[in-house]
Amino acid sequence: MLTRLFLFLFVSGSFLLQAQDFKSKYAHAKDLFDNGNYAMAFEAFKPLMVYEQGNTFTEYAAFYYALSALKDNYKTLAKNTLLGIEQSYPTWNQIDEVRYWLAYLYFEQGEYFRAMEKLAQIRQDKGQKELKETYLSRIRDPEILRMLLEDFQDPTAARQLIQILLLQRKEESIAEAKRLMGTYGLNGVQFEMPKKPQAPSIRRISVLFPFLAQSLEPTPATKRNQYALDLYHGMKLAADSLNAAGVPVELALYDTERNPDKVREILARPELKSSDVIVGPLFNDEIKPVKDFSIATKIPMVHPVSNSPDFLSGNQNAILFQPSWVTLGRKSAEYLASLKITKPCIVFYEKTPRDSTMAFAFRARAQELKIPIALFKEVTRENSQVISSILTTPVKYDKWRNPIEFKLKKDSLGSIYVASDAELIFTKVIAAVDARDDDTILIGQESWLEKPGMDWIKFESLKITLSSPNFFNPYDTNFSWFQNRFMSIHHAAPGLYSRIGFEFMMFLAHHLNGSSGGNLRSKISSDGLTNGFLFQGYESRGHADNQVVPFVRFTEGQLIRVY
Repeated sequence: MLTRLFLFLFVSGSFLLQAQDFKSKYAHAKDLFDNGNYAMAFEAFKPLMVYEQGNTFTEYAAFYYALSALKDNYKTLAKNTLLGIEQSYPTWNQIDEVRYWLAYLYFEQGEYFRAMEKLAQIRQDKGQKELKETYLSRIRDPEILRMLLEDFQDPTAARQLIQILLLQRKEESIAEAKRLMGTYGLNGVQFEMPKKPQAPSIRRISVLFPFLAQSLEPTPATKRNQYALDLYHGMKLAADSLNAAGVPVELALYDTERNPDKVREILARPELKSSDVIVGPLFNDEIKPVKDFSIATKIPMVHPVSNSPDFLSGNQNAILFQPSWVTLGRKSAEYLASLKITKPCIVFYEKTPRDSTMAFAFRARAQELKIPIALFKEVTRENSQVISSILTTPVKYDKWRNPIEFKLKKDSLGSIYVASDAELIFTKVIAAVDARDDDTILIGQESWLEKPGMDWIKFESLKITLSSPNFFNPYDTNFSWFQNRFMSIHHAAPGLYSRIGFEFMMFLAHHLNGSSGGNLRSKISSDGLTNGFLFQGYESRGHADNQVVPFVRFTEGQLIRVY
């Protein structure tokens, strides 16, 4: 009898000790999460997700594991974990929170219908209304809103559709808006009701591109000036969409023929002085006459694709749609600083104006942020083998003669910043990081992905991070709409320059509203952050270029934003 009693007390005590251990581990993980240490919290919650006797924190650990992943921008992992919780624990008392965060993630990916389905399953108030207002207000396509209303009969979607219809200022649109107000009990006082359709002033956008019209042939082959045509196709689709929505814009096209004298001839035409903005020119040797014209007339000149700060030099009316090389370098250093890596960084760059500007801007910002720079190395295509010499000179081998240690010791380096899009250079760095097989962070440029034959699996396994000013979500509803419209017209998928052209035109239309002539640059600055239609938005913060620079990497085969 005493033996049985002792055994019972021993088992009970062991169970209590084990339960207390789970409790202390969960409390530690939760403290990490509450203090914003999401990477450490992520690892701390992970072992607590496994069901074991005495572990009463399985569901909570899984939930906060998902939120830690989300806070660290591992959105796909967060979504999959939350879906697993929903499937495994459908009666859990916190299932509403699970569905709320699933809705948030679906909204982030542009999957509006799945997001609304999750919100409809929530039984208690978890802030669904505010979440819907935030994301449904970004939808600009009335047809998507009509389909949402058909499936969900949601007043928030109705309000957004009404606002879009009223902005169109057409009699049939206003009539539809009034019907929706009656159906959903929305008081007309909530909306700005035009007494009669009005005709807003037309914005004239003069486009100075090297169309080279004389050399164009009616064939499907890639043209010598294909990127300029792609830019225009994107801009034209945006202009047509804006005009259909009651925002009148006029695209006036001028062929510069890649000839500065032709540019001067165009600028001498009287109608150029009626431009609200001049787009281009795209080549450096054509910039000076347009710059002089812009300064004299105070008409803004904007470049849709250049990162060169030279375009801005000496002209208060000049604007870059893209981040400048200086901004790209500085933002790369700020991203690296956010990782809180204490080990030193190596910088490789090529001796070109682009690479040198980025590299020196990175180093200056890194020094301000106390990031140690171990080596700042200029590399040429001819001596690119120096990269391997620095990173992978072996000093120790295993029994199969595979290098296991290098002159620059493994794990002695925190990061590498490559300010170059020369394939010969950055692929050597990638190969060296792969050979080192340590935790070195590699930061590069989105242009690497445009090179043919890139191994995206290698990009994911090495966690290569890229500055990506033109990042877009291919699952976003806005992109789906844009791609479908583009393909219906051109019978081909939109490429990089077509996406830029479309986004650029939407950006111009937004900021031209309420501006006049030369004050466009100051208006863009005062407008603060503006959301993009396809991209991640624009904010100048007192500069003349875009200060919004997303950083992306591959996760589970999908390019996601991590900063």
